[in-house]
Amino acid sequence: MGKQNNAMCSYLSASERFAEFVNIAGFGGKEEVKAKDLTDYESVNTQNIRERDQRSHYMERRRDILKKYRKGTQFVIIGLENQDRIHYAMPVRSALYDALEYTRQIKELTARNKKNKQKKSSEEFLSGLYRTDRLIPTITFVFYHGNKIYDGCTDLHDMLDLKGIGEEYRHLIPNYKMNLITLDDIDENQLHTGMREVIGAMKHSKNRDDFTSYMRANEERFERMDRETFDTISVMIGQEDLIQRRKETGEEGVYDMCQAIEEMKEEVREEGIHALVKTCKKFRVPMKDIIAEIVEQYAIPISEATEKVEKYWQN
Repeated sequence: MGKQNNAMCSYLSASERFAEFVNIAGFGGKEEVKAKDLTDYESVNTQNIRERDQRSHYMERRRDILKKYRKGTQFVIIGLENQDRIHYAMPVRSALYDALEYTRQIKELTARNKKNKQKKSSEEFLSGLYRTDRLIPTITFVFYHGNKIYDGCTDLHDMLDLKGIGEEYRHLIPNYKMNLITLDDIDENQLHTGMREVIGAMKHSKNRDDFTSYMRANEERFERMDRETFDTISVMIGQEDLIQRRKETGEEGVYDMCQAIEEMKEEVREEGIHALVKTCKKFRVPMKDIIAEIVEQYAIPISEATEKVEKYWQN
């Protein structure tokens, strides 16, 4: 798992943000899932698969995030898989996650029923389940936040080659539809936690001017940012150096990303001017021409450009 996936998994593992994401992804922004009703669920699923010849092997799957949601007296298992790259087998992979979760539940029910002295029918004894036993519903969301347009299949049927056997077979083959969510599917203005800035920053990070405009339009929120949101944005937009510049605003736990970005831009500009002066000096370019180039390239006053050239000319 890459840095961006790790960062997003860590960020969305907080129940408040997880609930907000699920509500946007699955319920159109309606507050269906509440953070207080979520609990962490075992994210490593290991199953002992026994073959007919009695040999067995273990299958282990690790979920990015897995939580149990309590809705009244019922429960739902909700999983979230983060992808920064397109995975062309994701519908099958997602189906396997759900199938293994149901397999785990069946094993738990079977073990519980073995201890139960209640009379069983022959069919119940064979299956290990009572006729009235029911499984906890399982939902898996796949959040693709990569730079490329998602061009993979979104359900099992799309992955099947039916050319040789004909479309009339399609309705006989069970389908599995993947709950795919991309950045473009999310309206960040519907979000209320730091997810709003994380999603917005990721959407606008491809173009420097676009990102700057977005940050200025949301300046008040970018100037008062919690540490986790600050660090997640820094990783997701490929600017991890910002984490080293993180400074509290004077209020504990509140950080100013606008200031950090401006400081970084200033440092990059200074490095560029220094390199330009050094190169021009090496090729004996007149100082006045260097000053003119800096004024044009960096849009700064001639007095400031002159001061910088004189400063770096000596180095």
